[in-house]
Amino acid sequence: MKTIKYFIFALSMILMLSIAQPAMAASNNADFQLNAQYVASCPVEDTMITATLKNLGSDTDTYTITSNSDWVTIGNDVITLDSSETKTFPIWIKPKIDAKSGEYTITVTAESDSGKYEDSIDFVVMKCYGIEVIPATDLVETCIGDTKTVEITFSNTGKTEETFILTASTGNFDAGRITIASGREKTATLSIPVAKREDTVTITAQSTTSYASGSADIEVVSEGACYGIAIINIPPEVSICKGDTAKIVIISKNTGYKTGTFELSTDMEDAYFKNDEITLESKKLAETYLEISTENIEIGEMDYIVTIRSTEAQDKAYGKIIIEQCYDVEISTDKDTEYVCPGAAATFQIDVANTGKKSDTYTISADKGTLSENIMIIEAGNSGSVLLMVNTEQGDTEDLTVSITAESKRAEASEEITVSMEDFDSCYGISVSSDSDTIFAEELNGYLYTLTVKNEGEFDAEYTASVEGPKWVSINPETVSIKAGKSTEIFVYVSPEYTTAEGTYTIKVAIESDMGNIEEKELKFSFRSEDIVTPPITGDVTTGTDDEQPIDDKTDEEEDKKFPTNILTAIIIGIIIILLIIFGPELLKDGEDKKEVKEEAKEEKKAEKPKAVEKKEEPKKEAEKPKPVAEKKAEVKKEAEKPKAAPVKAKPAPKKAAPAPKKKAAPAKKKGKVREDRKDDIKQILDNI
Repeated sequence: MKTIKYFIFALSMILMLSIAQPAMAASNNADFQLNAQYVASCPVEDTMITATLKNLGSDTDTYTITSNSDWVTIGNDVITLDSSETKTFPIWIKPKIDAKSGEYTITVTAESDSGKYEDSIDFVVMKCYGIEVIPATDLVETCIGDTKTVEITFSNTGKTEETFILTASTGNFDAGRITIASGREKTATLSIPVAKREDTVTITAQSTTSYASGSADIEVVSEGACYGIAIINIPPEVSICKGDTAKIVIISKNTGYKTGTFELSTDMEDAYFKNDEITLESKKLAETYLEISTENIEIGEMDYIVTIRSTEAQDKAYGKIIIEQCYDVEISTDKDTEYVCPGAAATFQIDVANTGKKSDTYTISADKGTLSENIMIIEAGNSGSVLLMVNTEQGDTEDLTVSITAESKRAEASEEITVSMEDFDSCYGISVSSDSDTIFAEELNGYLYTLTVKNEGEFDAEYTASVEGPKWVSINPETVSIKAGKSTEIFVYVSPEYTTAEGTYTIKVAIESDMGNIEEKELKFSFRSEDIVTPPITGDVTTGTDDEQPIDDKTDEEEDKKFPTNILTAIIIGIIIILLIIFGPELLKDGEDKKEVKEEAKEEKKAEKPKAVEKKEEPKKEAEKPKPVAEKKAEVKKEAEKPKAAPVKAKPAPKKAAPAPKKKAAPAKKKGKVREDRKDDIKQILDNI
C-alpha cells in the first residue's frame, strides 16, 4: 500500500514539475537592461543612452521595444534575436521645450511572445533657461515730476544665449531688448518718471525663444510733483506711399507742477518738426507735426522714436512707418512689330496702365514717330491709350526700333516696338510686257506697239510713261493710274518719215511710278534691214512687203491716227504726177512743134477744169477713209505706165507749174541732153518711192 502511495506522490511531483517548467523557462527567456540609471538634460536637448537585449531562450524570438514617455525615440523598435544572441541599441531622450525642471522616471519595455521585459531610468530635467533681474536699488525717493534713472542688471542663468524683451510698469528702458550669452550679464538703464506719491515699478525680462523670464520690483516714494512731460504720436503706425511725405501729430503734456521748456527730436532722417521747441505750463498740452519725407526710404517698414525732453524730464513715443509702392505704371502695345512698305506709316496703340494705388500724371514719349497725346492723367487701377504713328522713308531698308516711355514723378516704364521694312519691289513693283518686241517693216506706214503695264505692288499708284528713240516715235497715254494688282495698256506709235533710212531702230520705253521705281522696256523697229532675212519673232510681229498689205487689225480710231502718214503718201504721189505733167510731154513727144504743144495744152486746160473739181473732192473721200499704202503704190505704178493720161489726173497745182518747162527749155542746143537727164531723175524718184 505504501508503495502505491509513493508511486502516486512521485507521479504527482512529475506532473507538477512538467507544468511549472514552461513558466520558469518563460521568465528567463530574455535579459533586457538600460545601460544608464540616471541622466540629466535641458529641455529640447537630445540625450542618448543604450539598451542591451539578450535572447536566453532556445528559439529565435522577435521583440517590440516601447516606452511610457513621448520624449523617447528608439533607434530600432523591432529586434529579432537568435538563441543566445545579444544586441545593443540606442535610445534618445529629448524633453520638450515646456518641460518643467524636475525628476522623471522613464520606463522602456521589450515585449515578445515569450514574455515582457522592462527597465527604468531616472531622468532629471534641468533648469537650462533663466534670467535674473537685479535692480541697483529697490527704493527710489524723489518728488513728483522728477525722473529717476536706475541701473538694472540682467543675468542669463541658462545654458544658451537668449534675447530678452525688457519692460517696466513705469518708465522706459534705454534699450527695448537685449541679448545675453549664457552665464553673462548686461545692464540697462530704466528712466522712472515719478508721477505718484507712492508707486511700485515692476521690471520684467522675457525671453523671445524660451519660457525664461524674470522680474523685480522697485518702490518709488515721492513728496509731490516736480516736473513732468508726456508725449504721444498720432497715429503710432502710419502707411505712406513711396515719395509722399508722412505727417504725424505729436501731442505733448506737462505733467509736472512747474512750467517747463521742452525740445523735440527724432531718430528719423529727412524729418523735421513744425516746432521743435515748446514751453508748457503745468498740466497743459501742445500739438505739433512731424513730417517725414519718404523719397530716400526703401519700400518696407521702419521704426522711429520721437523724444521730448527738458533738463528735468523726458518722454519718448515709438512709432512705425510703412512705406508702400503706391505709384506704379505699366506700358504695353497692341503689337510688337508692324510690317510696312518703305515710305508708308506704321501705327501702334500704346496702352498705359496705372497699377499703383493713387491717381498719377504720366508723360508719354517716343524716340521716333508722333504720338496722338503726350500727357495722361490716369486714376488708380485704370488705363489709357494713345496712338503712335511712325513714318518711314522710301529709301529705308533697315528695321526701325522705337522706344516708348511712360513716366511720372514717382514711376516709370518703357517698351520697345519694331517697324519692319518690307521689300520695296513687293510693295511698289511694276511689270511691263508688249505684244511685240520687234516690228519688221517694208513700207513707210504707221505701226503700233501695245504695252501692258501691271501694278505688281500693294498700293494704287500713278505712272508716267516716256519714250526714247527717233523723233517719229510717240507714246500715249503718258500718265496712268493703276490699282494694286491691276494692269492697263500703253501704246507706242511709230510713223517713219519719208526720209527714214533703212536699218534697225531701238526704242526705249520707261515706266516710272510716283514712288520713284522705274521699269524699262526695249523695242526694235526694223525697216528694210538686212537683219530681217531670218527675223526673230517675239510676240505679234507686223511686216510689210511689196505684194502684201500690212496686217490691218486696228480699229477705226487707230486708222485715224495713221491718217497723217496716208496724207504724206498722197502728197508724194501728187508731186510725182506734177513732175510727169511738167516733163512728160517733152519725153513722149520729141520733135513736135511748140505750136502743137500750146494747142494741146489749151485743149488739156479746157478738159482739165471739170476734172479738177472731181480731183478736189477725191482727197476728201480719201481723208475720210485712207487707202492702204500698197493700193496707192499700185496706182502710182499704173500712172507711170500711162504718161499720156497723167495731165488729166493732175491736181490744180500744175497750173502754177505750167510755165516751168519754158524756162528750162530756153537753150535749144542742150535740149536732147536735158531730156536724157530728166529721164534719169524721174527713174530715180520712182525707184526711191
